[in-house]
Amino acid sequence: MFNLAMLGKQGWRLINTPDSLCARVLKGRYYHDSNFLAATRRKHASQTWRAILAGRDVLQKGIVRRIGDGQTTNIWHDRWIPNHFDGKPLVVPDDPQLTTVSELITPSGAWNEEMIKHTFADIDAHAILN
Repeated sequence: MFNLAMLGKQGWRLINTPDSLCARVLKGRYYHDSNFLAATRRKHASQTWRAILAGRDVLQKGIVRRIGDGQTTNIWHDRWIPNHFDGKPLVVPDDPQLTTVSELITPSGAWNEEMIKHTFADIDAHAILN
């Protein structure tokens, strides 16, 4: 458990300090076309990279995305709702019309409460508006 926590901390550093030498080398070698959280394990990856990916799995259980403008946050797949079960909406419609959190935000930067209450189950809407 301690080792996984330390490996998770290395993953956290890759996310928060992407300009560090270590982050740049790993990005160039293993995830040059994506980000650390979306990186996949390659067939001939080093033991170090495999270990960091194991720590990433632990890290992903606890991190929640910050919304910002919501352009890059997927409503149904990303963990973005703090203190809400798995961080995602519990009820997913069969054919969701909305895809990014930015579609739930008004031009003034506030939540579009009417749309949220109409789109999500009550428990999800309440968590989002909190």
